[in-house]
Amino acid sequence: MTEATPVAENKEGEEKEEAKPPPPPWFVKLDLRHFSMDRFLYTLDTFISTKKGQTSMLVGFGLFLMVFCGLFYSLLPHGVPAGKHATTTTVAAEDIANVTLTVVNDSDATNATTTAVPDVPSPTDAPEQYTSLIESIWACWLFIADPGAQGELHEWNKRVFAFFVSVIGMVYFFVIMGFVVDSIRDKMEDLKKGRSNVIEKNHSLLLGWSDKSVSLVKQLCLANESEGGGVVVVLAELEKERIEAELESQMEPHEYHGTKVVVRSGSPLITNDLKKVSAHTARSITIMATSIDADKSDASCLRVILSLRGLFKLQGHVVAEIRDIDNEPLVHLVGGSIVETLVSHDIIGRLILLSARSPGLSRVYNSVLGFDGDEFYNKAWPEVVGVPFGELIVRFPAATPIGVKTVKGKIVIKPSMTYKIEDGDEIIVLAEDNDTYKPEPPTLVPPVPIPVIPAKDKIKEKILVCGWRRDIQDMLVLLDSFLERGSEVHLLNELTV
Repeated sequence: MTEATPVAENKEGEEKEEAKPPPPPWFVKLDLRHFSMDRFLYTLDTFISTKKGQTSMLVGFGLFLMVFCGLFYSLLPHGVPAGKHATTTTVAAEDIANVTLTVVNDSDATNATTTAVPDVPSPTDAPEQYTSLIESIWACWLFIADPGAQGELHEWNKRVFAFFVSVIGMVYFFVIMGFVVDSIRDKMEDLKKGRSNVIEKNHSLLLGWSDKSVSLVKQLCLANESEGGGVVVVLAELEKERIEAELESQMEPHEYHGTKVVVRSGSPLITNDLKKVSAHTARSITIMATSIDADKSDASCLRVILSLRGLFKLQGHVVAEIRDIDNEPLVHLVGGSIVETLVSHDIIGRLILLSARSPGLSRVYNSVLGFDGDEFYNKAWPEVVGVPFGELIVRFPAATPIGVKTVKGKIVIKPSMTYKIEDGDEIIVLAEDNDTYKPEPPTLVPPVPIPVIPAKDKIKEKILVCGWRRDIQDMLVLLDSFLERGSEVHLLNELTV
């Protein structure tokens, strides 16, 4: 009794499994309770609003139109050509050849031979004929593409059908024409607004636009002159037409020196816009300060650097313009070794002070800091490894060595004359161009006495500073280090004491 119980249970389980009904078909599983016509129309409108959806709808509707009309056209039977009588039949000559009929004439009782037409079945008794589906689809395509093709039809039923197909075809082609015109207009608008991609390598990239950007573009064009020109790409949030108009109004055609300037509209904070201007393949990247407020400008610069760090295989040298010197350590921390900062506000202030105290010094700065004249260049020369720095002046007759950039990246201006150049050190020189100088073998120069320059007596100065800067205190500290004790600085500005 104890062994029969599990067997009975297994039989009951098998009967339950066998009694399980089959799964319903897929169309029964469809839940149409949540179907909404508004939802369907919304999905359709969303699909049609894209270019991919528009193209798919046009192609799909064209194929459906040809197949549906071709199927309907194949059901139309061939009729009698229009303008012909129902009993009129054309018989070939060979069908009536050698057919004779004997007729008895009562008048002369003579036999006569007359040619007669044999019995031909009436066209109304002939079976109806239909066009194949392939031929019908091709005929409908001709009606859609060329309404003049219906002139070859003789049956009125096919003429009426071809008329409606041609009308639908004309509307269809009008829609296609409008789609093509819109696509061309959108493409031209993208080109006009500067939204297309830039496919360049080893180009100079400017991120942002300010009142100093035109001067920077001029200097980049001068720098590329020795190389036969180059490519300068500008990415800013301003309109492309505005930037190009500003360049056109402030630069003459000969000032480009073979350099092509490409302008694109976008945000340097967006990674896709950075990829659009090929930032990852640029030779150099300059981040311009675009805001008057120092904190906002530096915050935007920091975000741009973060976006650049997110690019894959960024190989260009990045120079970031900083407005506040207090934010410089943070930018170095985020950017790392690939970012070089430039506190333009403080540097310009120092240059203004030095130029004000020494008339003519501004021309020297203009020649040295710009590419119109002599510039600073640094390069490693294996020929001078082990040579003391004091002897480099005779090794570079077309340049003036002023410093060394060590292997560790440290820049030393006017090092010791006994410092020996190590392998990997870069010599910093002042030369006309990067291809106008090279090391020469040592030459013997007869020694000459060093002229004695008489020391000038320091005098007390009076300096007038017009206007106000947020770093006026730093400028006063710099002036205090230059001026003789007892000198005076007078401030003239709109602020109250």
